[in-house]
Amino acid sequence: MPSYKIVASYLEADELQYELSKRGFTTSCDVKSMRKQLCKILALEKLDKIINYPKNTVIFDDEIKICEDKLNVLKGKIAAFTNLSSRKEFLVLDSRLSHLMCRVDSIDMTNNDEKIKRANLVSQVLEISEQLNCKLKLRKPLGYNDSVSFLISDDSDEDESSEDEKAAAIHEMSLLAIFPELMKTQHKLFLRPNCTTLFSKH
Repeated sequence: MPSYKIVASYLEADELQYELSKRGFTTSCDVKSMRKQLCKILALEKLDKIINYPKNTVIFDDEIKICEDKLNVLKGKIAAFTNLSSRKEFLVLDSRLSHLMCRVDSIDMTNNDEKIKRANLVSQVLEISEQLNCKLKLRKPLGYNDSVSFLISDDSDEDESSEDEKAAAIHEMSLLAIFPELMKTQHKLFLRPNCTTLFSKH
């Protein structure tokens, strides 16, 4: 099962605080500092995929509400994504979706009602993820190489993207290729009564 790419420089303050706190690190209100800290942590996780963090306990209803609110925000942003949208806009949306997917996956369930609620939320996240990827496919009708070119660089006045951002772009292209099959697999998983996870742990 594929992992989902999170780029620290594209997350917002509360998302950074969540990613840091769930790993047992202190947080602040300094977005730039938290992005640097999380970027270093994610780089270390790439080198050691068996790092053990303390269990992050959340209140089910509170966390579901937070995720639903984020889902609604991303729905609007993805609906507004067009052929004129920049590479950075796509990568920001993709990273925030990855954060949301991993966040939903981390919610513990204690009864069948909670399983149904989380499964419904996952279904909605997958749906808007598919919408974003479909819009990316429609942006460049000439094929894979053109889409890769769009993801890695564009004609805007932005600074050249970092290696981490380029890696995220290439990773996204791999997701485009396997997304239809992924959708089928994930829905089957969440229809199983004993299933408790959907996405691979980051």
